[in-house]
Amino acid sequence: IWRMYPSTLKIDSGCVYINNILIKHRDQYIKILGKASKSDVDSIKVNLNKVDLAYIFDVVNFKSVDFGGITTGEVSVSGALKNPELNSHLFVKDFKMNGGFLGDARIFGNWDNAQKGISINANIGEKNLSNAHVHGYVWLGRKELSLNIDASNTRTKFIEYYVKSVASNIDGRATGHFRVYGTFHLLNVTGTGKVDAKFKINVLNTYFALHDSVYLTENEIKLNNAKVSDLEGHTGHVTCAVYHQNFKNWNYKIDVQANDIVVYNTDESSDMSFYGKLYATG
Repeated sequence: IWRMYPSTLKIDSGCVYINNILIKHRDQYIKILGKASKSDVDSIKVNLNKVDLAYIFDVVNFKSVDFGGITTGEVSVSGALKNPELNSHLFVKDFKMNGGFLGDARIFGNWDNAQKGISINANIGEKNLSNAHVHGYVWLGRKELSLNIDASNTRTKFIEYYVKSVASNIDGRATGHFRVYGTFHLLNVTGTGKVDAKFKINVLNTYFALHDSVYLTENEIKLNNAKVSDLEGHTGHVTCAVYHQNFKNWNYKIDVQANDIVVYNTDESSDMSFYGKLYATG
């Protein structure tokens, strides 16, 4: 249960004075204090200690992407009543995106007046194992973003949210350069990366492992003679183009060269007219 402690808020001569608003639950707290005015020398500071990131995004009603992790840091806003300038420095322990663990995150953000948006500069990763440098802009008023991601051995689980109608149980890592952009509800991804991951193709109920490069252009995902294998160690190569509209309305064009690879694996079910395990060569 969160508790709000007594505090004072005063409005005088076009200024808002906030004296130590404190919302606390055990060792988690949100503390707000400072002065809001038209002057850029006056600022409001928000201090966070071990606050769940998901709770913060619920408060600001941001539902487009599911973020999680335990957040500590400070956000300050100067000139709040005229030309707001935002600066933030946050550390997020066990940062998650769409339920996929990515490591710890150090996030710096500030208001860019020329862009009329928030400039983001972040490093996310697992110590001595992975890192993703994320930089770009978020425009809250337009509900848009454009983020460049330089990934090194970054976990891929978070991608499952966007392709769940096609694939699931994604487990692996990727290295490459990507751009995520678009409106909050209609995102797109471009870039090139080397992927080492396993996943299940839902309609086939079959797991595959991919050990090759993936090419993403606007509304399209490409593999070019990419090496794949099944869980029994049989291998093949896939060339394909997967078309989508902001990760919806999927269409495929696939060419497979296989050597006794498992391509279908289902048990008896009232929902299926046939079942069994199929191997393919050719």
